[in-house]
Amino acid sequence: MSSDVRDWVMQLSDIEASTNSTYPRQFQERVRGRIKRRLGKQAGLSRLSVLVAELPPGVATSLRMWQTSEDEFYYVLEGEPTLVTDLGEVRLQPGQSVGFPAGRPVGHHFINRTSRLARVLEVANVAPHGNESVYTEDDLLLVDAPDGKGRIFVNRNRVPYEV
Repeated sequence: MSSDVRDWVMQLSDIEASTNSTYPRQFQERVRGRIKRRLGKQAGLSRLSVLVAELPPGVATSLRMWQTSEDEFYYVLEGEPTLVTDLGEVRLQPGQSVGFPAGRPVGHHFINRTSRLARVLEVANVAPHGNESVYTEDDLLLVDAPDGKGRIFVNRNRVPYEV
């Protein structure tokens, strides 16, 4: 890393935009068109996930889920995305935020139900091992891989999905 602090400064438009989804094929349609810009990765952070999700109309940030061991924080930068949870829905405005402590079993995600682009800042701590993502609308979990290298998607019976 450069010793000039000015080299550490990032511009969102300079961060690689990814439309890839790691979900098993049958679950990808609901997030198709979502763009993620991984600021934390660009900054070299390994214990904190920081990204901006850009949501065109009709697109979701993720499937509805909660984390067993990772805190999550969301801040609306632009647009009016709808926060959808297992307990209800609310449309958020720029400047509003919401947090979900690790282990709180309330599935959540954002869906852009407007005709304008929405941008949401997502921040979460990264649990080194043992975190599970529990998807409340789908037969899907994201768990540690048996070999200890990364995470894999499995169904509720712990049978891995094909990649």
